[in-house]
Amino acid sequence: MAVAAALWLWVHAWILPGFAAAAAGGTPLAEWTLGGFDQEHARALAASLGEEGRAAYEGIHRSSGLLAPLFVGLAWLLFVALNTASRARRWTRSAVVLAFAGVSLAGNSAIDAALADPGDGAAVTTASLLVLARWVLLVLLLAVTALTAAEGLRRRAAARAAGGDHAGDGALSRPRGQEPGPRTGR
Repeated sequence: MAVAAALWLWVHAWILPGFAAAAAGGTPLAEWTLGGFDQEHARALAASLGEEGRAAYEGIHRSSGLLAPLFVGLAWLLFVALNTASRARRWTRSAVVLAFAGVSLAGNSAIDAALADPGDGAAVTTASLLVLARWVLLVLLLAVTALTAAEGLRRRAAARAAGGDHAGDGALSRPRGQEPGPRTGR
């Protein structure tokens, strides 16, 4: 989970800001517009990037911008699966994780399409809505992380109070000092 979070932060706090400063001439990249963006912003960004800059921006979306949401999605799905007891809560939290990863990937493609033709209002609107949805889902993902971590900690504390080290870990959930009986049938 830490590696996935570090990759996501590397892309969004290091790669994209550096790229924006070098190639976009100070025009904010689409990912950083919290409230979405309009056709004028898409035109200005496409013009400041130029063909070469737009190709480099697409390259970011096809490399680290592709891997970061995939790794975050996989790591968070595992985190939710291991730390959520209720099946309904697990599915709900997993849906948020999958939505975040899916919207991030779709948003990258939509941004590339919008910048390829900033005059296409539908492409720009789609990209803008996906960027906005990505921000909303990021907040929900952080909430899922906090809720899942709290639930996992509560379960572990309850297991320790009951005499075991971890809930459901077999040997670790035995009361201290109690040794297993002889193994038979093997």
